Amino acid sequence: MTASADAPKRAALTARLIAFLRAKGRSCEENVKVTLTASLSNVEPCIRAQLHTVQFDVFSRFEERAVRHQEAHLYQVAVTRSDFLALMAQCNKRAVAEWVCEGFYIVAPAGVLAPEEIPAHYGLLTPDGESGFTCVKSAMAPARA
Repeated sequence: MTASADAPKRAALTARLIAFLRAKGRSCEENVKVTLTASLSNVEPCIRAQLHTVQFDVFSRFEERAVRHQEAHLYQVAVTRSDFLALMAQCNKRAVAEWVCEGFYIVAPAGVLAPEEIPAHYGLLTPDGESGFTCVKSAMAPARA
């Protein structure tokens, strides 16, 4: 399937994810662009030199919590295995995700990815029933020195 053929599936899964997260009390933004501008002394120089603006499918946080405890999460939808492999090849996107959020989730239809394929601190969500999601693997906040 081509990327354009996958676009309706991606849009539907993204809309479903946003509805699910909002029902859980999280505010959401779709197609969020992020640029790191601070000095990142803990990022490898080869990656730091390559950082640029990257786009994520969904950004969410709890609306009613204190600023320090909003649990900011980023979500990237992968409707095919190719989507996932392309994401894993984007070191800039992954580096930005690790610095700006407390959890980075890959959202994929059941059976597209196995939990052991997901990097150690990333999470995996799959659609469940008509409107829910199953957390197949929980995301962990990356260690920051």
